[in-house]
Parts: sequence; C-alpha cells; structure tokens
Amino acid sequence: MSKRFQRDTESRYTQVARIYQNLFKDPKSAKDCDDLKEALRSYNPEIPNSENAAIGVLKRLNENKDPPFNTDDMSALRLLFIPPQPLSPAQKDAALALKARQFWKALVYSEISTVEELWSAIHDYDVNAGAEEEKALTTLLVKLVPKSTWTAAQLDSLVSIAVHEVEFRDLAWWDAFHDFW
Repeated sequence: MSKRFQRDTESRYTQVARIYQNLFKDPKSAKDCDDLKEALRSYNPEIPNSENAAIGVLKRLNENKDPPFNTDDMSALRLLFIPPQPLSPAQKDAALALKARQFWKALVYSEISTVEELWSAIHDYDVNAGAEEEKALTTLLVKLVPKSTWTAAQLDSLVSIAVHEVEFRDLAWWDAFHDFW
C-alpha cells in the first residue's frame, strides 16, 4: 500500500462513508470493530504488507472494493483502536465499547452542520475547559447519543482525538469537512 490514496471510480467520500456506516451501523454488534482492532494489531508502517489484514476487513466493509486508505489513515485507525481509549469502539469493558460505538454511529450518520457544531464545542472545551464549555459539549453529545453520560476521561479522549492527534486528522471522516478534523 502506498502513501497515496488508492483510486477507484467512486469518490473517496462515498467509499469512506460506506466503510464507516457499515462499521458502526449496529452499535450492539462488536464483531466488525473487534475484527478491525485485531487486524490493526499487526499493522506497522515500517513493515511492508503488515496492513493486509486490516485492508481485508476494510475491503469487506467497502463491499469488497479496495478501501481508499493510505498509511496515514491506517495509523489513525490504529490510534483509535489500539491502545483502547475511552472512545475506542473495541475494548474489554463491553458497556464502554457499546457507548463508544453509539457515539461513532451518531457521528457518522450526523448532518455536516452537527459535526461542525461538535467540532466547535470540542475546540471551545479544549481552549477553556470551564464548566460552561463542558456543559455545552456534553449537551451536544447527549443530543447525538440520547441518555448518554460523559466522563472527564471520555471528554479528554475526544479532545485528544479531534484536536491534538495529527494522525487522526488524516483520517478525514468525510471529505466535505476534512479541514474541520
């Protein structure tokens, strides 16, 4: 796999959206997330072909088409899944993993305006981290995932992923708002 995106007749946006929608379509099912996590364990950008297992899972989620992921994208996925963070969709604590999958499903299926609003709230919380910013962020998160509760560790993980982890920004959940993440 080269550093450049693999090309296909479909747009990268369409393929990436399909992969994430298939990955998170049923938060109660951990199988696809667990499969991807296990495949990502063997990925090391320094070792040729170590991405093959992960590419196989992503290809299955992309209706058997080569996924449009490059080495930076694979590193970002690995960052999300290994080691488990509070927002990792595959982790030992089944309740936390379910909650994380519910969040990622809500994010993947949200309107772009909602994602932009979330991005803004995450950055406000990162800059100020006051009670007002925390309340605004958690209110929006509860709107995305009704009846959810959010710990400081989960909020910090979300800020880390969305703001501080450069690799995650390379993943670009949707091309339409690539610059936001």
